Amino acid sequence: MKKLSVAIFIYLLLTSGCAVSRSNHLGDKVVYDIKSVIYNIDPIRKISPHDAIKIGIDLSSPKIDSSSTKGRFEIFEVAGDKNQSYFISATGVCDCLGFRKEFITPVVYLLDQNGDMVASGSPAGGKISQYVSGKFPESGKYYLLVVADDRLDGQRIGQIGDPPDKFKILAIPFFAQNTGTVMVNWQE
Repeated sequence: MKKLSVAIFIYLLLTSGCAVSRSNHLGDKVVYDIKSVIYNIDPIRKISPHDAIKIGIDLSSPKIDSSSTKGRFEIFEVAGDKNQSYFISATGVCDCLGFRKEFITPVVYLLDQNGDMVASGSPAGGKISQYVSGKFPESGKYYLLVVADDRLDGQRIGQIGDPPDKFKILAIPFFAQNTGTVMVNWQE
């Protein structure tokens, strides 16, 4: 009985942090502009107000290579009512162990059903978080595009802790990475 309890505990621990990721491999698919994303890639899932989900952006995720945005991405379907307020954020989640901490640096866009940009992300708490906010201009279907910006890949983007100068060695740096986990949160 004790072994079964330990096995169940380990299973729950390992699966509790699982992120949603693509069941179909689109890692070789490249789009060259933001507008064409909605015509070439199916959304990974729908999101609704009060949703908070972890998504994996990995080598099976499609890639965008435009003049303004480069990296692997995921896209979500969003339903909005005219003048409904929205605040949707995407935050890189450290999904690593040890001293080398790596985060996705997300870039976020809200697109209408024609692929036209409704809102582009604003920084929220450094380079590992962005959000879009406002009111939906019309009732209908929208798309949230979350890109793991690969322009900063490998660069130091911050640190955990802020010790005094003589103890700076105790600060743990974190670095940008182009694959990993992002928490998407829709608050009304």
